[in-house]
Amino acid sequence: MQSIVEEWKNCGRNGRPRFVATNAFALGTGAADRGADQYRHYNQFLGAEAADQAARRVLTSPEDIRKVIQELEQVGLDEMVFLPQVTDLDQVDRLAEIVG
Repeated sequence: MQSIVEEWKNCGRNGRPRFVATNAFALGTGAADRGADQYRHYNQFLGAEAADQAARRVLTSPEDIRKVIQELEQVGLDEMVFLPQVTDLDQVDRLAEIVG
Protein backbone atom coordinates (compact mmCIF):
# COMPACT_ATOMS: atom_id res chain seq x y z
CA MET A 1 0.00 0.00 0.00
CA GLN A 2 2.93 2.30 0.64
CA SER A 3 3.87 2.33 -3.05
CA ILE A 4 0.33 3.39 -3.91
CA VAL A 5 0.45 6.23 -1.38
CA GLU A 6 3.80 7.36 -2.80
CA GLU A 7 2.50 7.32 -6.36
CA TRP A 8 -0.61 9.20 -5.21
CA LYS A 9 1.65 11.97 -3.88
CA ASN A 10 3.88 11.87 -6.98
CA CYS A 11 0.77 12.63 -9.04
CA GLY A 12 0.20 15.78 -6.98
CA ARG A 13 -2.88 14.50 -5.20
CA ASN A 14 -3.73 15.70 -1.70
CA GLY A 15 -4.36 13.46 1.28
CA ARG A 16 -4.14 9.74 0.72
CA PRO A 17 -6.06 7.18 -1.32
CA ARG A 18 -8.90 5.28 0.29
CA PHE A 19 -8.21 1.56 0.65
CA VAL A 20 -11.26 -0.73 0.54
CA ALA A 21 -11.41 -4.53 0.48
CA THR A 22 -14.30 -6.85 -0.26
CA ASN A 23 -14.67 -10.18 1.49
CA ALA A 24 -17.07 -12.95 0.49
CA PHE A 25 -18.52 -14.96 3.36
CA ALA A 26 -20.93 -17.82 4.07
CA LEU A 27 -21.72 -18.71 7.68
CA GLY A 28 -23.67 -21.50 9.31
CA THR A 29 -24.55 -25.13 8.72
CA GLY A 30 -24.17 -26.06 5.06
CA ALA A 31 -23.37 -22.49 4.09
CA ALA A 32 -19.70 -23.07 3.27
CA ASP A 33 -20.40 -25.34 0.30
CA ARG A 34 -23.32 -23.24 -0.92
CA GLY A 35 -21.27 -20.05 -0.60
CA ALA A 36 -18.28 -21.52 -2.41
CA ASP A 37 -20.53 -22.76 -5.23
CA GLN A 38 -22.15 -19.33 -5.57
CA TYR A 39 -18.84 -17.47 -5.57
CA ARG A 40 -17.35 -19.93 -8.07
CA HIS A 41 -20.36 -19.38 -10.35
CA TYR A 42 -20.10 -15.58 -9.97
CA ASN A 43 -16.41 -15.63 -10.90
CA GLN A 44 -16.64 -18.13 -13.76
CA PHE A 45 -15.90 -15.37 -16.29
CA LEU A 46 -12.33 -15.43 -14.93
CA GLY A 47 -11.90 -19.04 -16.01
CA ALA A 48 -12.27 -22.28 -14.07
CA GLU A 49 -8.97 -22.11 -12.18
CA ALA A 50 -9.43 -18.52 -11.00
CA ALA A 51 -13.07 -19.18 -10.07
CA ASP A 52 -11.99 -22.17 -7.98
CA GLN A 53 -9.33 -20.06 -6.25
CA ALA A 54 -11.91 -17.39 -5.47
CA ALA A 55 -14.29 -20.00 -4.08
CA ARG A 56 -11.60 -21.25 -1.70
CA ARG A 57 -11.24 -17.73 -0.28
CA VAL A 58 -14.85 -17.48 0.92
CA LEU A 59 -14.76 -16.84 4.68
CA THR A 60 -16.74 -19.59 6.42
CA SER A 61 -16.15 -19.21 10.15
CA PRO A 62 -16.15 -16.50 12.80
CA GLU A 63 -12.42 -17.12 13.25
CA ASP A 64 -11.77 -16.53 9.54
CA ILE A 65 -13.67 -13.25 9.64
CA ARG A 66 -11.97 -12.01 12.80
CA LYS A 67 -8.55 -12.90 11.38
CA VAL A 68 -9.19 -11.02 8.12
CA ILE A 69 -10.48 -7.98 10.00
CA GLN A 70 -7.39 -7.95 12.23
CA GLU A 71 -4.99 -8.36 9.30
CA LEU A 72 -6.64 -5.63 7.24
CA GLU A 73 -6.76 -3.24 10.19
CA GLN A 74 -3.04 -3.82 10.77
CA VAL A 75 -2.16 -2.74 7.23
CA GLY A 76 -4.30 0.40 7.51
CA LEU A 77 -7.33 -0.48 5.43
CA ASP A 78 -10.01 2.22 5.48
CA GLU A 79 -13.09 0.10 4.83
CA MET A 80 -14.11 -3.55 4.61
CA VAL A 81 -17.15 -4.71 2.67
CA PHE A 82 -18.53 -8.16 3.47
CA LEU A 83 -20.54 -9.86 0.73
CA PRO A 84 -22.80 -12.76 1.77
CA GLN A 85 -22.66 -15.64 -0.69
CA VAL A 86 -25.73 -17.37 0.71
CA THR A 87 -29.10 -15.70 0.18
CA ASP A 88 -30.41 -16.44 3.67
CA LEU A 89 -31.14 -13.23 5.56
CA ASP A 90 -29.56 -14.68 8.69
CA GLN A 91 -26.16 -14.15 7.06
CA VAL A 92 -26.30 -10.48 8.00
CA ASP A 93 -27.23 -11.33 11.59
CA ARG A 94 -24.44 -13.91 11.81
CA LEU A 95 -21.90 -11.37 10.56
CA ALA A 96 -23.20 -8.71 12.96
CA GLU A 97 -22.71 -11.10 15.90
CA ILE A 98 -19.08 -11.54 14.90
CA VAL A 99 -18.13 -7.94 14.17
CA GLY A 100 -20.58 -6.21 16.50
